[in-house]
Amino acid sequence: MKKKLISRFIRYAKINTKSQHDVSVCPSSPVQFDLANEIARELKEIGIKDLEVDKNCYLIGKLPSNIPSSHIAYGKTPVIGFLAHLDTAPDLTGENVKPQIIENYNGKDIVIGFDEAKKEKILIGLDENPELTKCIGHTIITTDGNTLLGADDKAGIAAIVTALEQITNDKKFIHGDIYFCFNPDEEVGRGTACFPMEKFPVQFAYTIDGGSEGELNKETFNADNAKVIVHGKDIHPGSAKDIMVNAVLVASYILDKLPREMSPDKTSDHEGFLHPTEISGSTGQATIRMILRDFTEEGLTEKKKILEAIISRAKQAFPGCSIDLEINKSYRNMLTKLDENPYPLKKLEEAASQVGVSYKWLPIRGGTDGAELTRLGIPTPNIFTGGKNFHGKTEWLSIDVLLKTVEIIKNLVRV
Repeated sequence: MKKKLISRFIRYAKINTKSQHDVSVCPSSPVQFDLANEIARELKEIGIKDLEVDKNCYLIGKLPSNIPSSHIAYGKTPVIGFLAHLDTAPDLTGENVKPQIIENYNGKDIVIGFDEAKKEKILIGLDENPELTKCIGHTIITTDGNTLLGADDKAGIAAIVTALEQITNDKKFIHGDIYFCFNPDEEVGRGTACFPMEKFPVQFAYTIDGGSEGELNKETFNADNAKVIVHGKDIHPGSAKDIMVNAVLVASYILDKLPREMSPDKTSDHEGFLHPTEISGSTGQATIRMILRDFTEEGLTEKKKILEAIISRAKQAFPGCSIDLEINKSYRNMLTKLDENPYPLKKLEEAASQVGVSYKWLPIRGGTDGAELTRLGIPTPNIFTGGKNFHGKTEWLSIDVLLKTVEIIKNLVRV
């Protein structure tokens, strides 16, 4: 089972599925179909026939119940769904991913590559990765230091497919209807934009899209995306006096005035942040992309007001410029609705305990597709995979932890 899980994950990781910002079609990148079609082929080989990859790159399927009609629990067995996303983050390349396998991890810093520009080793250090101390003896998979790994969320996909394979092969495993979905574009905030709800008739579901062993999630950020467009006045610098308004300087002013204490690197736990993710432009026009995050709606509104106040000051500091602010809703905290529907939470606690996992409910300093699905009426908490350092070159995954995730999935559906 372990060898098969490793092989499956590495095969998925090598398929480029990087999504793209500012694309309104589903999926945002056609390469995501490559992985969806590969998973569909594999599931059909396992023996699952009820599945399809739709035109928007949602792979949705069903493993029908095998409960005997005479079984007393037949009418009470809940219909459960599982989800993981196909895409990897646009922050870093997803091409030419070369996973490295470390057997029987020894508890020390991991050297994954060499940075030619800096002339230094690329390390996954214990100082920044204390979770590694709990993974001694595990099989660890890392990048080669040039790309992301894609454990977010190909580890989740591998866990679901492996669980489905084991359930299908075990004729004594009794289960109700199980639905599964592998969706595009989670990393760009559009994972449920074209979600075919009518094909996913579950009572509740679970995203397999989390971090360290034991981390269960029922609470996410409230999230908005912001775009600040600065319109300056461009003219030849030789005759610019009292005429030019440099949009790059205006954008720099805005960035400089952002509260330093609200930066992601200065916040933790339930603290929100204002985070510029991209800047581009020229003298005539510059664009800043930002994300606004907070665990409360009130906190999110306050951050919007802070940004608006900074823009107002920038207009005063640079007469002649104009600044547009676009704020779009991304997702909302799922805590309240999940607390109103505690059954899937209690069921998850039981399933984790049966595997011997010491679980803890932690807030996600991010989001999952479960946040929007919960809002739409499908309570969807999140389950760990054993991956860390997502979206970066030092991303790593414990296969031993992922094996526990597979067992939790099986425990959730076992009658």
